[in-house]
Amino acid sequence: MEPRFSFLGAHRVLCAETPSAGRSLRGQLSRLVALALLVPFSIGWSPVHTSGPARSSPVDQIVFVSDRDFFAHVYVMDPDGSGETQLTTGDTTDRAPRWSPDHAHILFQRLGGQECLCIMNTDGSGLRRVPLPPRAHVRQGFSWSPDGHQIVFDAVGPGFATSLVIVGSDGSGLHKVIADGEFNTMPDWSPRGDRIVFVRGTPNSLWTIKPDGSDLTELTTTDDYLPRWSPDGSRIVFERRTYPGSDIWVMNADGSNPVNLTSSSATYVNDWPAFSRDGSQIIFNRRLVAGSGYDLYTMTADGSNLRQLTTDGHSFSPDW
Repeated sequence: MEPRFSFLGAHRVLCAETPSAGRSLRGQLSRLVALALLVPFSIGWSPVHTSGPARSSPVDQIVFVSDRDFFAHVYVMDPDGSGETQLTTGDTTDRAPRWSPDHAHILFQRLGGQECLCIMNTDGSGLRRVPLPPRAHVRQGFSWSPDGHQIVFDAVGPGFATSLVIVGSDGSGLHKVIADGEFNTMPDWSPRGDRIVFVRGTPNSLWTIKPDGSDLTELTTTDDYLPRWSPDGSRIVFERRTYPGSDIWVMNADGSNPVNLTSSSATYVNDWPAFSRDGSQIIFNRRLVAGSGYDLYTMTADGSNLRQLTTDGHSFSPDW
């Protein structure tokens, strides 16, 4: 381990030496000063560190919502569940936080008297609204484009029905992707940028569409929700409702090879899945069918190695 010294510590070491007989007091002081100046440079001095263990960088962290204090606010934590930090406060409800592609910003919806689609820095600073027309309101879901310059969201309001809409992160260039009178919601933009997966119709099944509104394609025909792309765009993870609960499923990007990862819908509601940055793990919410408190869990992308991250019954809507 590299030696670490404070100036006080170095002074104590040097003063412990016994001066030779016959040396003048001036000579002793000169020697102490010379050694004190030499020690930091010859040993490689650095300040004493008193802080705790290093925190994960925002790239590694999980963002989520907690309503432990009645109002729902945005938090971040490390992948092992430690180091929780609250980012938003106040008497508003914040929901559905999403990391920007570079993990430099967080997109979320604020409800209440200050309703907005909002963007903030990873430490909660720099909060700003995404300017939207007064008639366009976010219904439930939104997602960044791969370059972080645009946002797709499900819009409701006069003239919008439940449409998928794209807007610049600065509020510019708002236009509809699909507005055909069907129920279109919960969009997620593929990391390759070529398709958007979303929930459509009744029952709610999963579809994809190109960002220009062409090539509408149905992927599933069952009661499916909350689709999310894998980081490489090859798979989609989602919630499938098989009452009384629901399970986390994964399938190929074309809808083939669907696999149940949790197989516990008789006991649990498992929902809000998202892949880790490297695609090796999935994070999701879980609560008992007869309960109301959500906690966060992770598992490997094949459904093994289930791990509970929170135990307060007030943690949900994660993104990794």
